[in-house]
Amino acid sequence: MSNLISQLTLLSPEIFVALMAMLILLLDLFIQDKNKHLIYGLSQLTLLVAGLLTASLGFSEPQFAFKDMFVFDSLALFLKMMSFITLSIVFIYSRNYLLNKKLITRKKSLFDCKVVAQLIPKKRSIDIDDQIDFKIAKYLYEKKISI
Repeated sequence: MSNLISQLTLLSPEIFVALMAMLILLLDLFIQDKNKHLIYGLSQLTLLVAGLLTASLGFSEPQFAFKDMFVFDSLALFLKMMSFITLSIVFIYSRNYLLNKKLITRKKSLFDCKVVAQLIPKKRSIDIDDQIDFKIAKYLYEKKISI
């Protein structure tokens, strides 16, 4: 039993992220629009706690779990930490980008957003449903012919 617990301890960051992802998805279904900023905050908190869990495992000799199917070593620790940091930056940047491009609109707070559709006029677009439509569109693009 202690062997199973030690193996699950190595997986604790992944287990935490999976459980929080399920919780966040369920909360998003039932939370009111005015409280949607909590989803963003909870997502960032999940990444922070997962990073702390990963860091708490520390640098040590390579450890194996589940009949050597899971390996935890310094490279795994580094890559996990970089993944958490990168994803957090992507969350921050993408929200700001979407707001700046007006693809989402602000309401009462920064994180209370609604996604809006981008309508493209028919004369500026081509409907591509098959290979022939694609070839026509490619020809028009290469020849710089506007419709």
